[in-house]
Amino acid sequence: MLSCQRVIQFLSDYVGRELPLEYAELVREHLGSCPSCADLESSYQKVIDWGRRLPALPIPPEVLHRLRRAVVRDDTAVPPEKTAHD
Repeated sequence: MLSCQRVIQFLSDYVGRELPLEYAELVREHLGSCPSCADLESSYQKVIDWGRRLPALPIPPEVLHRLRRAVVRDDTAVPPEKTAHD
């Protein structure tokens, strides 16, 4: 059986359904026998659900430009589009 500390480390991937099946089963087993971790998992899931209900906001052009540069790892990324206040 997994320790509470280990379950907490796996919680993000577990809730996101990205944890390998063998570990997900161990986490599920632990959650079934540990009320503290089960409460934490429930709270974590609620926060994610609430976050998904928030309206999407546009990414500021300068942030998008920096993100593109980081992804391609050079200065050839497409610069941000001009905005009305430029």
